[in-house]
Amino acid sequence: MRKRILFLFILFTTALFVSACLDDESRIYTGVSDHWEMDYWRDESLSIKYIGEEAMPKGKVNVVIEEGLQTTSVNASLNKEGVLTTRMSFNERQVDSDIKVTISWGGESEEMILDGQ
Repeated sequence: MRKRILFLFILFTTALFVSACLDDESRIYTGVSDHWEMDYWRDESLSIKYIGEEAMPKGKVNVVIEEGLQTTSVNASLNKEGVLTTRMSFNERQVDSDIKVTISWGGESEEMILDGQ
């Protein structure tokens, strides 16, 4: 009987842990600055939209994402709608760290902290 209770306890704890990890992986993080709106999903999808009032940037846009001690970046052009969609990933999740984003384009730069939803 004790082995059965221990087995059920371990099974329940494992299921709880796995569901918590899966929830974090699918979580969306969003941010808005004066010129940009950004969505970043833990499944590695990234979408950045230009929302500025000036003309849309013609050249490449550099996006740097910092989370804890990890940094990753992408340098790409926007599509006709002013959106950059790509895939970016981190090796491991920094649980209590902010996600800081720096976007640079045409000699300008903005920073934002992404909020989890």
